[in-house]
Amino acid sequence: MVYSYDQILKRMEDKYTELTGCSPSMSGDIGIRMKLLAGEIFSLSTTIDWLNNQMFYTTASGKQLDMHAEQVGLHRIKGTKASGDLVLSLNVPVEYDTVIPAGSIFSTSDGALHYLTNADAVIQRGYSTAIVEADAEETGTVYNIPGRKVTTPVTYFSVGINVEGSSSFIGGTDDESDEQLRKRIQEKLGSISNGANAAYYKEIAENFEGVKSANVYQNTNSSRTVNVVIGGRGTVCSTDTVNALQHEMDIKKCAGTNVNVIAASSVTFSLNISIKVSTGHSFNSVRTAVQQAIIDYFYSLSVGEGLVMAELGSRIINVEGVENYTFNNGTDQSIDPNQMLVPGTLTISHMGV
Repeated sequence: MVYSYDQILKRMEDKYTELTGCSPSMSGDIGIRMKLLAGEIFSLSTTIDWLNNQMFYTTASGKQLDMHAEQVGLHRIKGTKASGDLVLSLNVPVEYDTVIPAGSIFSTSDGALHYLTNADAVIQRGYSTAIVEADAEETGTVYNIPGRKVTTPVTYFSVGINVEGSSSFIGGTDDESDEQLRKRIQEKLGSISNGANAAYYKEIAENFEGVKSANVYQNTNSSRTVNVVIGGRGTVCSTDTVNALQHEMDIKKCAGTNVNVIAASSVTFSLNISIKVSTGHSFNSVRTAVQQAIIDYFYSLSVGEGLVMAELGSRIINVEGVENYTFNNGTDQSIDPNQMLVPGTLTISHMGV
């Protein structure tokens, strides 16, 4: 138990009174010494309490939790950048091709969010506009915004460039949270690889580039054959990834064991929901955030893991600006061990409209 500063100081006052028979003057020399000492004791006790929490993965946080993860071969999953398109135009026509170089910076009207073009945009002579792809400056869901929100050039250009329009920017995700990483550590400790069990092949697969999750089970036609079904982050794995991992497995598999690497087949789940937006929030902005929260939920699912509507609903109601919601379709969905859920059509409308 960590005592507050006031509790520590009160205990010191009471003990002084007990030993001397008189109360200390808190404005005098003794009182000032007590206050200084109480502050140091409080600081030390909070540091010790923090260190106690960091000793175990169940209570550790931040960089200390990352260290616990590294001890079992795991790393925090990094977030992704939102992306979209910008429509750029000239203030006045010019008699030559105008190049807006890759890496040019544009922002929202308040300057809070920056987006960088990822290729040269060329406004050809005789034309006034060009479309170019752009990515968020940093990772994170905060960069997921509705269309027409990127409005302002930040990079200086020798000719006047306007942002005539922009698409929605989507796909931005945050770094894996402490709770998500903690869950993976727990799962890893619950299935320690011994060099021959399913956990061994699962570990190889999930540490392979392009693989987010894997499901390992025995082939029903052969007791010596193991199926390793792999999936990406909200998408199926490519043939190149499957072939590369198969080669890796052939090298690392146990003697007398055959390993089949298989790409999980996708099961599309479309969703129709209605939301009520809190006063002071834009429906379009909240809708974009809800859409991203739903996509993030699908991204968090592993191969063979089904959908739980209650968990999905929890993510929706926790989106800033959502006052209430209702599902217009959908129930909990189980899938086969060789399948993975991916988002289909997401329809988000006003509640009651």
